[in-house]
Amino acid sequence: MSQDKKQGCLPLRAIRFAHDNKCFFMIVRAFFYSAFYRLGLLIFKPKRMKKNWGTEKEESSEEESMDGFDYVQKVARAVLCVCNYTKWESKCLVRALTAGKLLRKKKLHYTLYLGVCQEDSGEMAAHAWLRWGKFIVTGKIDGLDRYAVVSTFRN
Repeated sequence: MSQDKKQGCLPLRAIRFAHDNKCFFMIVRAFFYSAFYRLGLLIFKPKRMKKNWGTEKEESSEEESMDGFDYVQKVARAVLCVCNYTKWESKCLVRALTAGKLLRKKKLHYTLYLGVCQEDSGEMAAHAWLRWGKFIVTGKIDGLDRYAVVSTFRN
């Protein structure tokens, strides 16, 4: 039996996650925010949208108090849970923007990173990730250190 069938479909997994972590509304908000940001990226150019992403060319502190750590972990899990199963494409930038919006609700400061690297095949690859304190909320991948940071946004 495959791993997906063991864990159940998206609605059942989301309900189980929300019930276990008492964050049903966070999942609902993550679903709508991911749809909003995906639609925005389809309609508008990122250059027009980035004015709402935070203060450009600045970073938040890596020394955040641990008071918000549980909430940040729930945000990371909710975004992962929702964005892995949306009917629309929810890649790294949509995930980072969704998580950022959820963190903004609790007035937690974070940094959105946009980076590029050259793949082994010679093609360029872009990636976005979100950091709160020293914790990577979304976009943590192997080889993240290979990406050259092109832009940062502090909120």
